[in-house]
Amino acid sequence: MNRTLLAAGLCLVASVPAAAQERPEGPRGEAVGRGTLRGYANPSAVIAAELALDRDAAARGQWTALAATAAPAAVVFTPAPGTRIAWARDWLKGRANPPVAERWQSRSVWSSCDGALVVSRGTWRAGDRGGWFARVWQRQGDGSYKWLVTRSGAEVREDAEPDMIAAQVAECPARKARDEDEPHRKSRPPKPARAKDLPPLDPLRHGGASPDGSLRWEASVGGDGGPHLTAVWRKDGAEQALPVDGMAGSSPPPNLR
Repeated sequence: MNRTLLAAGLCLVASVPAAAQERPEGPRGEAVGRGTLRGYANPSAVIAAELALDRDAAARGQWTALAATAAPAAVVFTPAPGTRIAWARDWLKGRANPPVAERWQSRSVWSSCDGALVVSRGTWRAGDRGGWFARVWQRQGDGSYKWLVTRSGAEVREDAEPDMIAAQVAECPARKARDEDEPHRKSRPPKPARAKDLPPLDPLRHGGASPDGSLRWEASVGGDGGPHLTAVWRKDGAEQALPVDGMAGSSPPPNLR
């Protein structure tokens, strides 16, 4: 299926306001209980971001495209041996692009309730090589999405390209009781970290969470020296791990080759 047509169709089915599950409406249709985070889930925005990243990689090169769409706090796994977590801005700066860029195809996306974080998973191809990938995206102050971490590996078997990308939204946190006399306040979510404000980076473990706590992620270097990516979200009244670190029948080498 044509990727552009696929994305257009998804905008009709995947752009679902977070808390459509249980949100009452306030004045002028505002979401009460979600307004404190000023956010809503829009998985189709990340599907579109993945499509744009794929096109840019084909046009300008893999590392150039990834550098242009990295969040200020984005990290990468450096290549083995000696896999470590490093700031993406430092590792990607001036790096020569591989002769054949990876082409990415999303298959599933999972969004936090407030839309601040979205996890994407799918497959990649580069010439006669292929595999799986997972990426965590963060909504920026202007509403756009930039990636925070990416992880991939080689895939033994190849699945057929899906007709539709599965998009899901985490369970929204319960509303906190509010004093009826308390004036209605509109607060903004925390701004994404700026590069100059970043703390020292632990080379073995790094992660984060959405402001509403409905989705969190962690990148780590395991005892085997290999890279690992985990993501946990709130669904059906419990925390559940998302299937982001590898796919069935796959062998997970570092994602940076």
